[in-house]
Amino acid sequence: MFTPNVVKAISVAVKEYYPSFDATGFEKSVLDDTWSDLELKARIAHITQNLRRFMSNNVPEALKVIEKVSKALPSGFEQITLPTFVEFYGLEHFEDSMRTMKSITAGSTCEFAIRQFLKAQPTKTLAIMKKWTSDKNEHVRRLASEGCRPRLPWGGNFQLAIENPNPIVEILELLRADESLYVRKSVANNLNDISKDHPELVLEIAERWLEEDNKHTTWIVKKALRSLLKNAHPRALELFGYGNPNQVLIEALKLIKHDVKIGGKLHFKFECINNSIRSEKIRLEYLITYVNKTGQATKVFQISEMEMVAKESRTFKKYQSFADMSTRKHHPGEHKLAIRINGVIKSEVNFTVIK
Repeated sequence: MFTPNVVKAISVAVKEYYPSFDATGFEKSVLDDTWSDLELKARIAHITQNLRRFMSNNVPEALKVIEKVSKALPSGFEQITLPTFVEFYGLEHFEDSMRTMKSITAGSTCEFAIRQFLKAQPTKTLAIMKKWTSDKNEHVRRLASEGCRPRLPWGGNFQLAIENPNPIVEILELLRADESLYVRKSVANNLNDISKDHPELVLEIAERWLEEDNKHTTWIVKKALRSLLKNAHPRALELFGYGNPNQVLIEALKLIKHDVKIGGKLHFKFECINNSIRSEKIRLEYLITYVNKTGQATKVFQISEMEMVAKESRTFKKYQSFADMSTRKHHPGEHKLAIRINGVIKSEVNFTVIK
């Protein structure tokens, strides 16, 4: 993503709003002998450090230029060097930095940049983020939620929020019925983060929000509880009507082959039967217990959420890929496949992964 053309575009935009900027020197310094060996985050840092080197030593003045540059460049991740500039050099200029992040977050999200301010001055930063929840710009409202997630991917942990999420919840409460899907996704992800350390708190919030019977709020709750549902938390399952599945059976679980090569696919099929005299709401999943370097680990995969009428039977045919991925490497050995209904394992079978 960060090519010489991107560096050139940044250089041209900065030069327009900061005439004394040495654009040629900046480009030459960025595209030095180390450039081709730099990975993504290293390139972002390298560009940002050179912006600082070739711009005014007056950081508030530089931040005003950053705001204008953001408006001149196409929106997208390629602008992330601008929030990174605020992250690296704006900490001692709190008010100017807050203004700049609010201004440029629509061009390229400031969710990572604001983490440093939350760690340094959490109360002051959260107070401003709370005000942002009423902003007319969805990107600013989304930053209010995304920036304070307890466990933000790429952004590191916000330890204070992990220990005490209540100040974060105050922000989420104000966004719980936001009309923007972009904002609602962030609110749900924030609550999902909180649920990993404070499940009962999130369930209390979920119950209260569901009582409002607002379609936007209900959508947030369902997405927010995804980890608790995947972990078969009884209260989360009950909240969505997934009751005791004692009358729902899994029969004829069969593997096409009982071994699968790394890089291949495990094919399986089974029957799901509702033996009850009434309809049943079903959350159907399969679990695979993998062999890994340290022992075993189980992953949950959702098949369907559905309602089965009395005495209904459905056939399912599925497969699971055993191709290696960056997030999961496969190892030979004895594995297990299980079928789960409403958090209860109903049938399981062993199989072997081979090289």
